[in-house]
Amino acid sequence: MIPARLRLIACIALAAGIARAGAPPVTAPTFDVLLHTHRLLHSGDRGQGVRVGVISNGTSFYATLARQRILPSVTFYGGDASHGDEGDWMLQILHRIAPRAQLAFCPGGSPARTVSCARDLVRQFHADILVDDTNPQPVYAFPDDKEIGYAALSREHPDVLFFTGAGNNGGGYYEGRWTPTAMMLHDIRYEAQDFGASMGRPGDPYERLTAPPGTAVDVVLGTNADPNGPPRCSTSNPDVTLALVDGSDEILRSVHGRCPVLSLSESHPPRDVSSLGILVLLPSGRSPVDLRLKLVAIALSGESVTPLPLEYWTGGGAGNSAAAPQLISVAAVDPNTGWHERYLYEPFANSGPQCMQYLHTGARWTRLPAPRCYRQPAFVVPDGMPVVMAGVGEERYAPFSGDSAAAPAAAGVAALLLSAHVPAGGMIGLLERTAIPQGDVPGWNAHYGYGVLDADAAAVRAGALPHGRRDSRATGIIPLFHRTATALEDRQLARQARQGDRGALAQLRTAAQQGRANAQAWLARYEHDVGDEALAAHWALLAADRGQPDAQNLLGSLYDRGWGVPSDPRAAQAWWWRAARAGLPAAMYNMGTTLSDGRGAPANPEVGYALMRAAFVRGLRFPAMVRAMALARLRMKFGQIGAAERLVPRFASDPGSIPPP
Repeated sequence: MIPARLRLIACIALAAGIARAGAPPVTAPTFDVLLHTHRLLHSGDRGQGVRVGVISNGTSFYATLARQRILPSVTFYGGDASHGDEGDWMLQILHRIAPRAQLAFCPGGSPARTVSCARDLVRQFHADILVDDTNPQPVYAFPDDKEIGYAALSREHPDVLFFTGAGNNGGGYYEGRWTPTAMMLHDIRYEAQDFGASMGRPGDPYERLTAPPGTAVDVVLGTNADPNGPPRCSTSNPDVTLALVDGSDEILRSVHGRCPVLSLSESHPPRDVSSLGILVLLPSGRSPVDLRLKLVAIALSGESVTPLPLEYWTGGGAGNSAAAPQLISVAAVDPNTGWHERYLYEPFANSGPQCMQYLHTGARWTRLPAPRCYRQPAFVVPDGMPVVMAGVGEERYAPFSGDSAAAPAAAGVAALLLSAHVPAGGMIGLLERTAIPQGDVPGWNAHYGYGVLDADAAAVRAGALPHGRRDSRATGIIPLFHRTATALEDRQLARQARQGDRGALAQLRTAAQQGRANAQAWLARYEHDVGDEALAAHWALLAADRGQPDAQNLLGSLYDRGWGVPSDPRAAQAWWWRAARAGLPAAMYNMGTTLSDGRGAPANPEVGYALMRAAFVRGLRFPAMVRAMALARLRMKFGQIGAAERLVPRFASDPGSIPPP
């Protein structure tokens, strides 16, 4: 996992409660829906006879959760487990998916301690499944101590399934030797790090990043970061200067120290963000040959923490034992963006392949001639399922996000399959063949692996369940949206209800409760208009999930503002995109304005402005629209305006060509 200072916030405050007594809650998908475990559970396969061991930081509130019967009896190994609470959350995920599985816990930490925990859980608890959540910052050596330990265990116990998170440090870290180059900066000579040469590319003293406008950025440098050790700031580190420069080599910020952290505030002017260069400098004449560098740039926006892509990032593995034969590496996708079983990956999730850059032999490590890469992640699982997060004075349900939530969910699926007598030996291949692909073509891809796990399909393929029709939603291209006569009638009912016509409101509610998607969409709009955002979200989710573009557009706005649902700008973009591809001008405009601002997706002023113009061409008109387009145009360069205008006819006539955010 990334250090505590940079760790992603794992929980978000739940959405506001429902305004009226007796109103239905917002319908969040459940585990059996997201993981397709319904048929297995219905057949009585609930993890019975399966032992699952969990390795994480701790279970500080286990006694409270056990007393409240939120967690069952758990066997503990490895001593004090009171230093952390992610173990509590992981155990809850497992227990809710596979309620009859036997659970054990061991507090990991360093690679040596984690391997010791794994041995205890496999040899003493006789675990069938192991879930490890103690990934350190990326390491780039092959093999590391943890990998060696897991590989030995998997050879000794070939039927044990090893699950791990793919890592929450997506975007990349730079990791490399000190490779000095002479550099003059404002008439002062320095020994600078040559990022290009250290990566086997042409010499280049600048590591580069682009910072989103209005976002605070931290650039963190840890030196002497041995790939086989934790990235700590050693007292033997020499003082270095870490500097951010603009395209004219003007120093925007600089800091001096052994392990400097350089902050760029939210108020930085627009000229600062077009192309930032990162320099690592030593005074002339000081060039230690044994210095290593580990560099990361992170964006901080509200409660979110996201690593920013670097030009020379080395993309190492997250210390997750990539070569262990039975390893199953799991990444997270955002459940709020799901439609037709297609999800956006979480922006912090590691993408693959995971590549090892160094060979470690004894006390020495040398750079490999070519990286040794592994297909990780193997799978993705929707995260964000609520767990009880015990705290000072209260316990509350809150969403649990990241690979720490996805890995135990995947392990829960495996526990169900094992209880259905699906053999462990072919489990990985079985899950690969039955996963729901998330890319445009079947097979593995860097963000989603083989896709979202499908427990029931795996059980059918293994012969543990009979063939039968699965409750699956169709996929494919969305036809251009035209409102039917029934949809127009439902819209009229919503308008009459807004004017106080109780009969029209009753008629609209009856149609919505009978499952008519258009009625659900317009009832959602009515509830939004009268201020009941939770009910609006309830009906919008139902209709949007069935492909109704008006509901998808409204749902995007609700996620964008955090009305009735947790604020999730990426989910807003995902729902607006689906409605925009169906030809809905309002969704085109909403997607365009936020793309221009870089909210919910990387800023793309050309596509953003083109979408706003396409919405105008397709007939959308209101006073603020012209001003918004003018402001977007002012922020663009001349060449960008021409490129955007060339996109307008295509987006307006063929909305299906609108690219994903």
